[in-house]
Amino acid sequence: DSITLLGKTSLVDWAQVGLRFDQLAFGVAGDNSFPAYTLQIYEEHPDGTGDWICLDDGYATLQDQVSIRVERSNQTVVWTGSWRLSQCQGTGEHACRPLHGYSSTQYYDQPIDVDLDPGDNSIEMYLEGYVNNGWEYIDFIRVTIHHGMMMDLTVLPPTQEVEPGASATFTIEVANLSAADLQNVSVVVIPPGGSETNGLCVKGLNSLAGVSTYTYGCTITPPSAPGTYQYSIDALAETANGQWVERVIYTQITFGETTEVTVEESGTVPGGPGGCSDPRLTPAYQRICETYLREIGY
Repeated sequence: DSITLLGKTSLVDWAQVGLRFDQLAFGVAGDNSFPAYTLQIYEEHPDGTGDWICLDDGYATLQDQVSIRVERSNQTVVWTGSWRLSQCQGTGEHACRPLHGYSSTQYYDQPIDVDLDPGDNSIEMYLEGYVNNGWEYIDFIRVTIHHGMMMDLTVLPPTQEVEPGASATFTIEVANLSAADLQNVSVVVIPPGGSETNGLCVKGLNSLAGVSTYTYGCTITPPSAPGTYQYSIDALAETANGQWVERVIYTQITFGETTEVTVEESGTVPGGPGGCSDPRLTPAYQRICETYLREIGY
């Protein structure tokens, strides 16, 4: 056995070791190989204007087509040339690459237009930078964009009839149809001629997870006058990108009228002997009538 002595500076460049520790401390380690960037989408406003905002996974929109781009950050010397973003389509070796060449001056921060299908769209993109007279890989990006209605609202049953003096009970379902969470969800049942200030069965949720449903029950006490009433159910929620979505549906409830049953001296009821099947009687009063007749031995 033998021992060989070597100077540590002959094996390791300690200045480079210190540089790597500094890069790690400042959060820029690896920027020369994988430069930092922000993925953005152009969000249109109702007045025709718009803004470039950060594109998060699960973004929801009603637009049929969206524009997507990248914005550089922590720019390094290696990646000062042009960048280009391409949408991956189809399969095979060149599915994520442009079908024809581009010069080094094209596609710098240029957006791509993406057509959306109804529902969740998985968008795959390929990001490259022009380095040393050629295009070099930077990143592969996959993001889900939801196109269409982001929230659904259901009431079961949609219509119902209740007996005189009885309350009406129904179930409300709030469904998040997008992959991203909905925030600040509120649901309220508004009586005929009323408003949210005197709403019924008010429910508030801090968030509703993506592709999930929240269900709760609501009980409505009978109004002072019998009849058929229509109640509106209003749900409001905030999307991940700060948009507000609203859904309104209706439920119709018939609160039955009290029908007086009169037993005459002859022991008959409206409709003649055995007239408990009189159509003017609700099922509940038909049963009362039949019970009474049995008790008196009719």
